[in-house]
Amino acid sequence: MFSRMRGRRVNATSIVAVIALVLAMTGGAYAAGKYVITSTRQIKPSVLAQLKGKPGPAGVKGANGALGVAGAQGAVGGQGPAGPGGPQGPAGPAGPAGKNGENGKNGTTGFTKTLPKGATEKGSWTAQLDEGVKGGVALASVSFVIPLEGSLDHEHVFFVKPEEASTTQCPGSVEAPEAAAGDLCVYAGFMPGLLPDENGVIHNPGLEQGKAFSETGAGESGAFLLFQPEGAEGGFAYGTWAVTAP
Repeated sequence: MFSRMRGRRVNATSIVAVIALVLAMTGGAYAAGKYVITSTRQIKPSVLAQLKGKPGPAGVKGANGALGVAGAQGAVGGQGPAGPGGPQGPAGPAGPAGKNGENGKNGTTGFTKTLPKGATEKGSWTAQLDEGVKGGVALASVSFVIPLEGSLDHEHVFFVKPEEASTTQCPGSVEAPEAAAGDLCVYAGFMPGLLPDENGVIHNPGLEQGKAFSETGAGESGAFLLFQPEGAEGGFAYGTWAVTAP
């Protein structure tokens, strides 16, 4: 028996088998009562390490389990209060000056047949009477550049002497002539040696020749002024005028 064992390799399994055989041959009942192995703790750890088999290969991966039920959605938090506004920042630096725009084209002069309602036009006048002229009169013209729509009667024409103050109808002066709507105001700045005509200084040039010196007022295109000499020395007068369309 021993000759057969020489050729084999002795391992832990063989040792355990030999021990079991010896016990059986030398009194199995006694040995079983004293040396029964009931736990791996009775075997030397180094022997157990030799008796433990090598781990087998990994098994095939199993299928994935079923998807679990989704949990309930959590409560949504409320919106918090708005925070206080921040302080105003400092003013930024001034930007660079822009470029000058191009000059526009010159417009054309408009044309109107009559003076528009409420519009005012102005001018100047002079009158002169030479010395030694007897029975003569000094004549000055007031010509409207833009004609009126109609004539003005004597109640709407006014002659303002140098010493007279302005009125509601004639609120201006010889330096700055003005007239109320529908009125003609003639301002005298200087008139030595001349007096206003006894029939009225302002006359309508549109009247018939026989009535020219007796009818006062202004026509659509203007009026004329009549002065009488104060003496034989002659005289001179000048001033301004303003008319406002009714």
